[in-house]
Amino acid sequence: MKRYRYGEPIDPIHEKSKVPHNSTREILGSVRNKQVNFGMVDLGILKYHVKRNREKYANIKGLENLCITQSLYVVFNGFSLRDEFNKYLRLYGQKLYSIYSKKYL
Repeated sequence: MKRYRYGEPIDPIHEKSKVPHNSTREILGSVRNKQVNFGMVDLGILKYHVKRNREKYANIKGLENLCITQSLYVVFNGFSLRDEFNKYLRLYGQKLYSIYSKKYL
């Protein structure tokens, strides 16, 4: 996507080998219409579009084995929302620990 950075190994590919797009929909449309061989999109966003437009994107398949790790940041406009979010993260972590400790420990 235009002005987006994916990191290694995508960014070093020469610009002549890339086709810039403004949105995920544009990328999916180009793949669907065979204007490009493949596109780089977030797996969650791909699934979102395919789920809502099954017929339109029926022939588009995601390569789930290729994983590029990107850091995501959660930002808040206030301390109370941040504190609430942290509370749920702790509860989620405790739940996971409980499940896995029973299974493996």
